[in-house]
Amino acid sequence: MPFASTLCGACREICPVKIDIPRILLHLRWKETAAKSDGTLPTPKWPRAARRARAGVETFSRMANHPITVRVLGRLAALVMWPFARHGYVRWMPPPFSNWTRVRDFPVPRFRRRHRKTGSPAQSKAANNGTQT
Repeated sequence: MPFASTLCGACREICPVKIDIPRILLHLRWKETAAKSDGTLPTPKWPRAARRARAGVETFSRMANHPITVRVLGRLAALVMWPFARHGYVRWMPPPFSNWTRVRDFPVPRFRRRHRKTGSPAQSKAANNGTQT
């Protein structure tokens, strides 16, 4: 499938999230031709930014097992980012997040309050005038 593209770059220009599709296709072409030549693929040396992104994803995957930690860190990040926001967006963030804001704006995280159940079963029964279905 990677050889079906002309690599003209039109897909990169219209991509709403700025994915460098021609570069990905070139990598897939390399993998396919290397696999056909001797059956084994040499280990590619990842660019520094890709290594950092990969390490970040691995860290997130470990943290995803602890939802309370993710929730607390998300609220802390929202507090830290709030002073840098202009018109609902953060236009610049320090590394390692600067790669994201180089080509797009980051929406300001909003605090969401958790909805709590109010009342006891006895109060809800009284609210229904004592009728049960």
